Amino acid sequence: MRNNISKHIERLLLTNDRVAIPSFGVFNVTHVAAEYRESTGLFYPPKRVVDFVVDKVAYDTLLLQSYAETLDISIPEAQKIIENDVRQIQNQLQQEGEYYFHGIGT
Repeated sequence: MRNNISKHIERLLLTNDRVAIPSFGVFNVTHVAAEYRESTGLFYPPKRVVDFVVDKVAYDTLLLQSYAETLDISIPEAQKIIENDVRQIQNQLQQEGEYYFHGIGT
């Protein structure tokens, strides 16, 4: 199952370090600096590491605004769609034990 929430989150994480899914959780980005390991003689480039934290009260307006702008709808309409997407994710988690966010991970 794939719903539109993955597209929005993937796009928002390109320019934001935190994206909250209301009543569900938060994707956080950590920046890891480049490093050189003498033991291997290799340089490792900087990277961004994305993690997810369950947080039922986390909230920001990034996701709402993304839905509203992309779909050309009102904020209340966007909120209803997000709530439906979250229900779909929760249902799949209950049934299968995991959910794949396209472009982000499981």
